[in-house]
Amino acid sequence: MKSLAYCQTGIYSRMNEEQLEIQFLQIFRETRGINLVFVSGHNIDLLVTIFQACKRGSKTFVIDLYIAIILSELAKLGYKIPFPSPNFSEIRVFFPSLLTRRIKKLERNDLIDNFYEYRISLEEISEKATHIVMTVRTSMAYEIKNIKNLFGGTFFYSMCERYKNNYMTEMFLPL
Repeated sequence: MKSLAYCQTGIYSRMNEEQLEIQFLQIFRETRGINLVFVSGHNIDLLVTIFQACKRGSKTFVIDLYIAIILSELAKLGYKIPFPSPNFSEIRVFFPSLLTRRIKKLERNDLIDNFYEYRISLEEISEKATHIVMTVRTSMAYEIKNIKNLFGGTFFYSMCERYKNNYMTEMFLPL
């Protein structure tokens, strides 16, 4: 992953959402490869900001199944946020193998079925890498390494500093 540029979104902590969206948009437009975003699925404000930048920059926002479930449930509660649905065609869902197996083991296939029509494979991500902004987490590290066309991409890190020392997180950090 050393081919990815590294941006720590914490350096933009003094920006409001609109300023941060503009900053993301600029970086997305300048990046010649995939944009990977290491962000908590609970950081809804940042996820919405990233989505808005993707929409303005004609990028596909790929979220994992975990984030898709969170956003969908919040939307059901009446929150006006983007989530995988016909109204937000810019959002696609990646099904990480570990999470998908766990959900199947719990016999909660409904969680998979709800988002299957928005599914995107690693192959499709590889083919369209220059048009992708994708959220990632440590449990996806081995799958992410299989994406072709990582060269020229940008990696955004937006988590607490203490997570950087996790050996799985270090697989992503080009430091």
